[in-house]
Amino acid sequence: VFATKSNKDSPCIKGTIATHYWTHECHWSDLHTSNRAGTLNTGSGKITLNQDGTIKLEGSYHDDLDPKYQSIIRDSTYKRVFAGGYGGYAALRSDDSLVISGYQTSSSTTPKEIRDKLLSSKVVDVQFNYGAGGAMLDNDEIVTWGHESYRHELRDRLRN
Repeated sequence: VFATKSNKDSPCIKGTIATHYWTHECHWSDLHTSNRAGTLNTGSGKITLNQDGTIKLEGSYHDDLDPKYQSIIRDSTYKRVFAGGYGGYAALRSDDSLVISGYQTSSSTTPKEIRDKLLSSKVVDVQFNYGAGGAMLDNDEIVTWGHESYRHELRDRLRN
């Protein structure tokens, strides 16, 4: 069973979440997820889970993925999709591993090792904020990607 809960960090008070690391509008921590065919949108693009278990990525920040990773995305089947933060996307593959795309996954902020770790692990939770994404693995390890200053908040959120 997938354990994701929306807005796991500090409560939203008058439209703002205050954390130890930053204060931001609540919607930047909203997690949109679905295990049914359909499309999830963020301000910079969208991810669609198709009826046949494939996904389609549209919009900004999907084009800078290396060809090998694009092939993995294209040739996998999925059971759940996620969108959140400023253009963050992820898709849970049928083996419970995760592919990531979007604003937080540019090659300058997300090393290949992180993508490989997510592709070879079972993921039980996914979260986003404005500039980062994070996942809890089935062994309780936390993996984050994106801009470092935003990753701290996700580590705390995934621990709770």
